[in-house]
Amino acid sequence: MSTRPAKPASAAPTVPAVEDLPAGQRARRARIIAAALDLLGDADYERIQIRMVAERAGVALGTLYRYFPSKEHLFAAALAEWGAGFGPRQSGRTAARPPEPPARLKRALRDAVTAFERNPQLFSLVNLLSSVDDPAVAETMWRYSEQTRAAFMGVLDGIDPDTAETIVWMSLALLSSVLQSWVTGRISIEEARRRLDQGVDVIFTVPPTV
Repeated sequence: MSTRPAKPASAAPTVPAVEDLPAGQRARRARIIAAALDLLGDADYERIQIRMVAERAGVALGTLYRYFPSKEHLFAAALAEWGAGFGPRQSGRTAARPPEPPARLKRALRDAVTAFERNPQLFSLVNLLSSVDDPAVAETMWRYSEQTRAAFMGVLDGIDPDTAETIVWMSLALLSSVLQSWVTGRISIEEARRRLDQGVDVIFTVPPTV
């Protein structure tokens, strides 16, 4: 039985799909997203106003709203854009790929911790936007979750797909718990990495039930 979450029901589209935009508009949209991510490096999400993103991107406020009708929609798209690079960042590593799935999974989890260590505001953003009651935001967050799931599934090739799905589900739940403990100051980043390594050892020690 698959552990993948169901895709949320889509609302009627309020903005054009990215693939339907002309090249110039895609570039403008990308600039807006880059500005949103850049601002997250300087301030909490709650302190960022939509006009600040427009100013940083060099576009009119009305132009920004044509691409993103709400602040939540904009930052969900920014999060999905950031998350889309997680898989390629792993596959592009220069170090040799570990031959065994547990070692590959440990490295993937450590990479995720490092990514959030560099962008701690993004972890808080994941939690915040996951509870937003807006179908467009929910669909974008589902896409972000699917990107993350696919990146981790990619390091478990050679394992039965149903078993790999369960391992990924357990690993992502562990990652979220460990990161929550880190961002709230209960554990250090080194302890976060140690607990993830230990969790992978436990997952692969306990045989799956049939």
